[in-house]
Amino acid sequence: MSTIMPHGPRITVDRGDIEELRTAGPRALLVWHEARDLVFVTSQSYVPGCEAMIIAGHDDLDTMIRIRDGEGDPCTSQHLAATFTDLANEALQDWAWSRHLAVCGHELRLAMSEAGLYLTAAPDTARLTADTIMTDTYRWDTEPLLKVQVTTTSHPLGAHGAGVTVHHDRRGTVTAFDLRSDGPRPHLAPIAVTGAITSVLGALLEA
Repeated sequence: MSTIMPHGPRITVDRGDIEELRTAGPRALLVWHEARDLVFVTSQSYVPGCEAMIIAGHDDLDTMIRIRDGEGDPCTSQHLAATFTDLANEALQDWAWSRHLAVCGHELRLAMSEAGLYLTAAPDTARLTADTIMTDTYRWDTEPLLKVQVTTTSHPLGAHGAGVTVHHDRRGTVTAFDLRSDGPRPHLAPIAVTGAITSVLGALLEA
């Protein structure tokens, strides 16, 4: 566990954080908690909202190791910590507006977690001309080779829906579709979207 340094980078990831994430269970994430001003590895049951910025998950760690190995760069925990320190501070520059996306997406994150789909990477965020978007990356307990990416906007899920892409680690992209849940009970939209996603994943297993 590392604290925020009073000088230099606002967020500092240290070697111990990387080593703890490497040995933690699949649902663990490396996050920076804003109010506590603290970097730590989460428990398996923690689902971040706007209180914590996700720095990395296991997919991020695996990708960075693969990239550094492929380029012949050192890949110790210390080198990885330096890389994720840089990435965290880049993301922090956008946290003022991307925090709002985490607010809008938290109920969906909770519903997905309860359905066995867990976050495994820092979200991709972007500011477009008309809106801001966030793409969360999940793995599925039932078949961890399946990776689900869900893109949402800064607007309520029921009104604007979500874009979903499903990848298989060995077969690549297997399907992509859009979901929208209209009706008088918008609070049910995260449950409806999650149910549709798990139905598609179940069908892919049987195909």
